[in-house]
Amino acid sequence: MQVPMELWLPDRLHHDDKEALLAQGIYYGIMIIMVIYNFFIFLVVRSPGYLYYVLYVAAVAGFQAAINGIGYQFLWPDSPWLQETLITAFLPMIACMAILFTVSLLQTRKRLPQFHKVMVGLSAAAAILICLSTILPYAVAIKLTIVHGLICVIAVLMNGFFAWRKGFEVAKYFNLAWVTFLGGT
Repeated sequence: MQVPMELWLPDRLHHDDKEALLAQGIYYGIMIIMVIYNFFIFLVVRSPGYLYYVLYVAAVAGFQAAINGIGYQFLWPDSPWLQETLITAFLPMIACMAILFTVSLLQTRKRLPQFHKVMVGLSAAAAILICLSTILPYAVAIKLTIVHGLICVIAVLMNGFFAWRKGFEVAKYFNLAWVTFLGGT
């Protein structure tokens, strides 16, 4: 339930709903183009970072489709179970792909070996949470994924910060992009 509640006149509701649907269509179109474009870049350069980014963007789009009801309305309308499962599955998938992208881009195995193990552990925990999302009650799964997600955000930012402090120039742009993204979120 969303608070505050609003009463709408039917004509106004349909008008605003059409505009919202158009905006969401544009958003998902852009996300699909990003996935396809970056997947082709991955096929050319064969850098795992691109694949992680593609899967990350796809997971973000999937989560958005699940959380705002577009997926339930158009893709899986007859499955409430799938709707709530996908919400709790896409969050750790986003975290996992963000971590794997971070590990790949910042070369944590070589540059930050002490943090690399933590990042691998967090990505393994995300994979476990994805599996658990199919069997845990929604109330439990969503709390676990939110806590895990917050830990992952902190870990990703810390890795970027420490890589930057060690003089890895790419980390500066990585941090700028993540802080911008998180601020927008």
